[in-house]
Amino acid sequence: MAIVLNELDARFKYDVANEPGGENVKLCFACGLCTASCPVADIDPEYNPRKIIRMVLLGMRKEVLSSDFPWFCTNAIPARLIALKM
Repeated sequence: MAIVLNELDARFKYDVANEPGGENVKLCFACGLCTASCPVADIDPEYNPRKIIRMVLLGMRKEVLSSDFPWFCTNAIPARLIALKM
């Protein structure tokens, strides 16, 4: 997937951060604990929460929202708790 700079949305990470559950998205430093603790990632190797978060931070709104992957999240609470401990 190529990143086209003039198609990035710099506001996307702020929009996500303003949504319930997205408050800490800007604190991510790509440690991978969200993916390691994700039950969906255990079943589907294509599912990678860290990649989705990175795409949000880069401003790839169209790619994130048109993908099925963000909607596979079954249990965001452990991922949020892990992020809060960091």
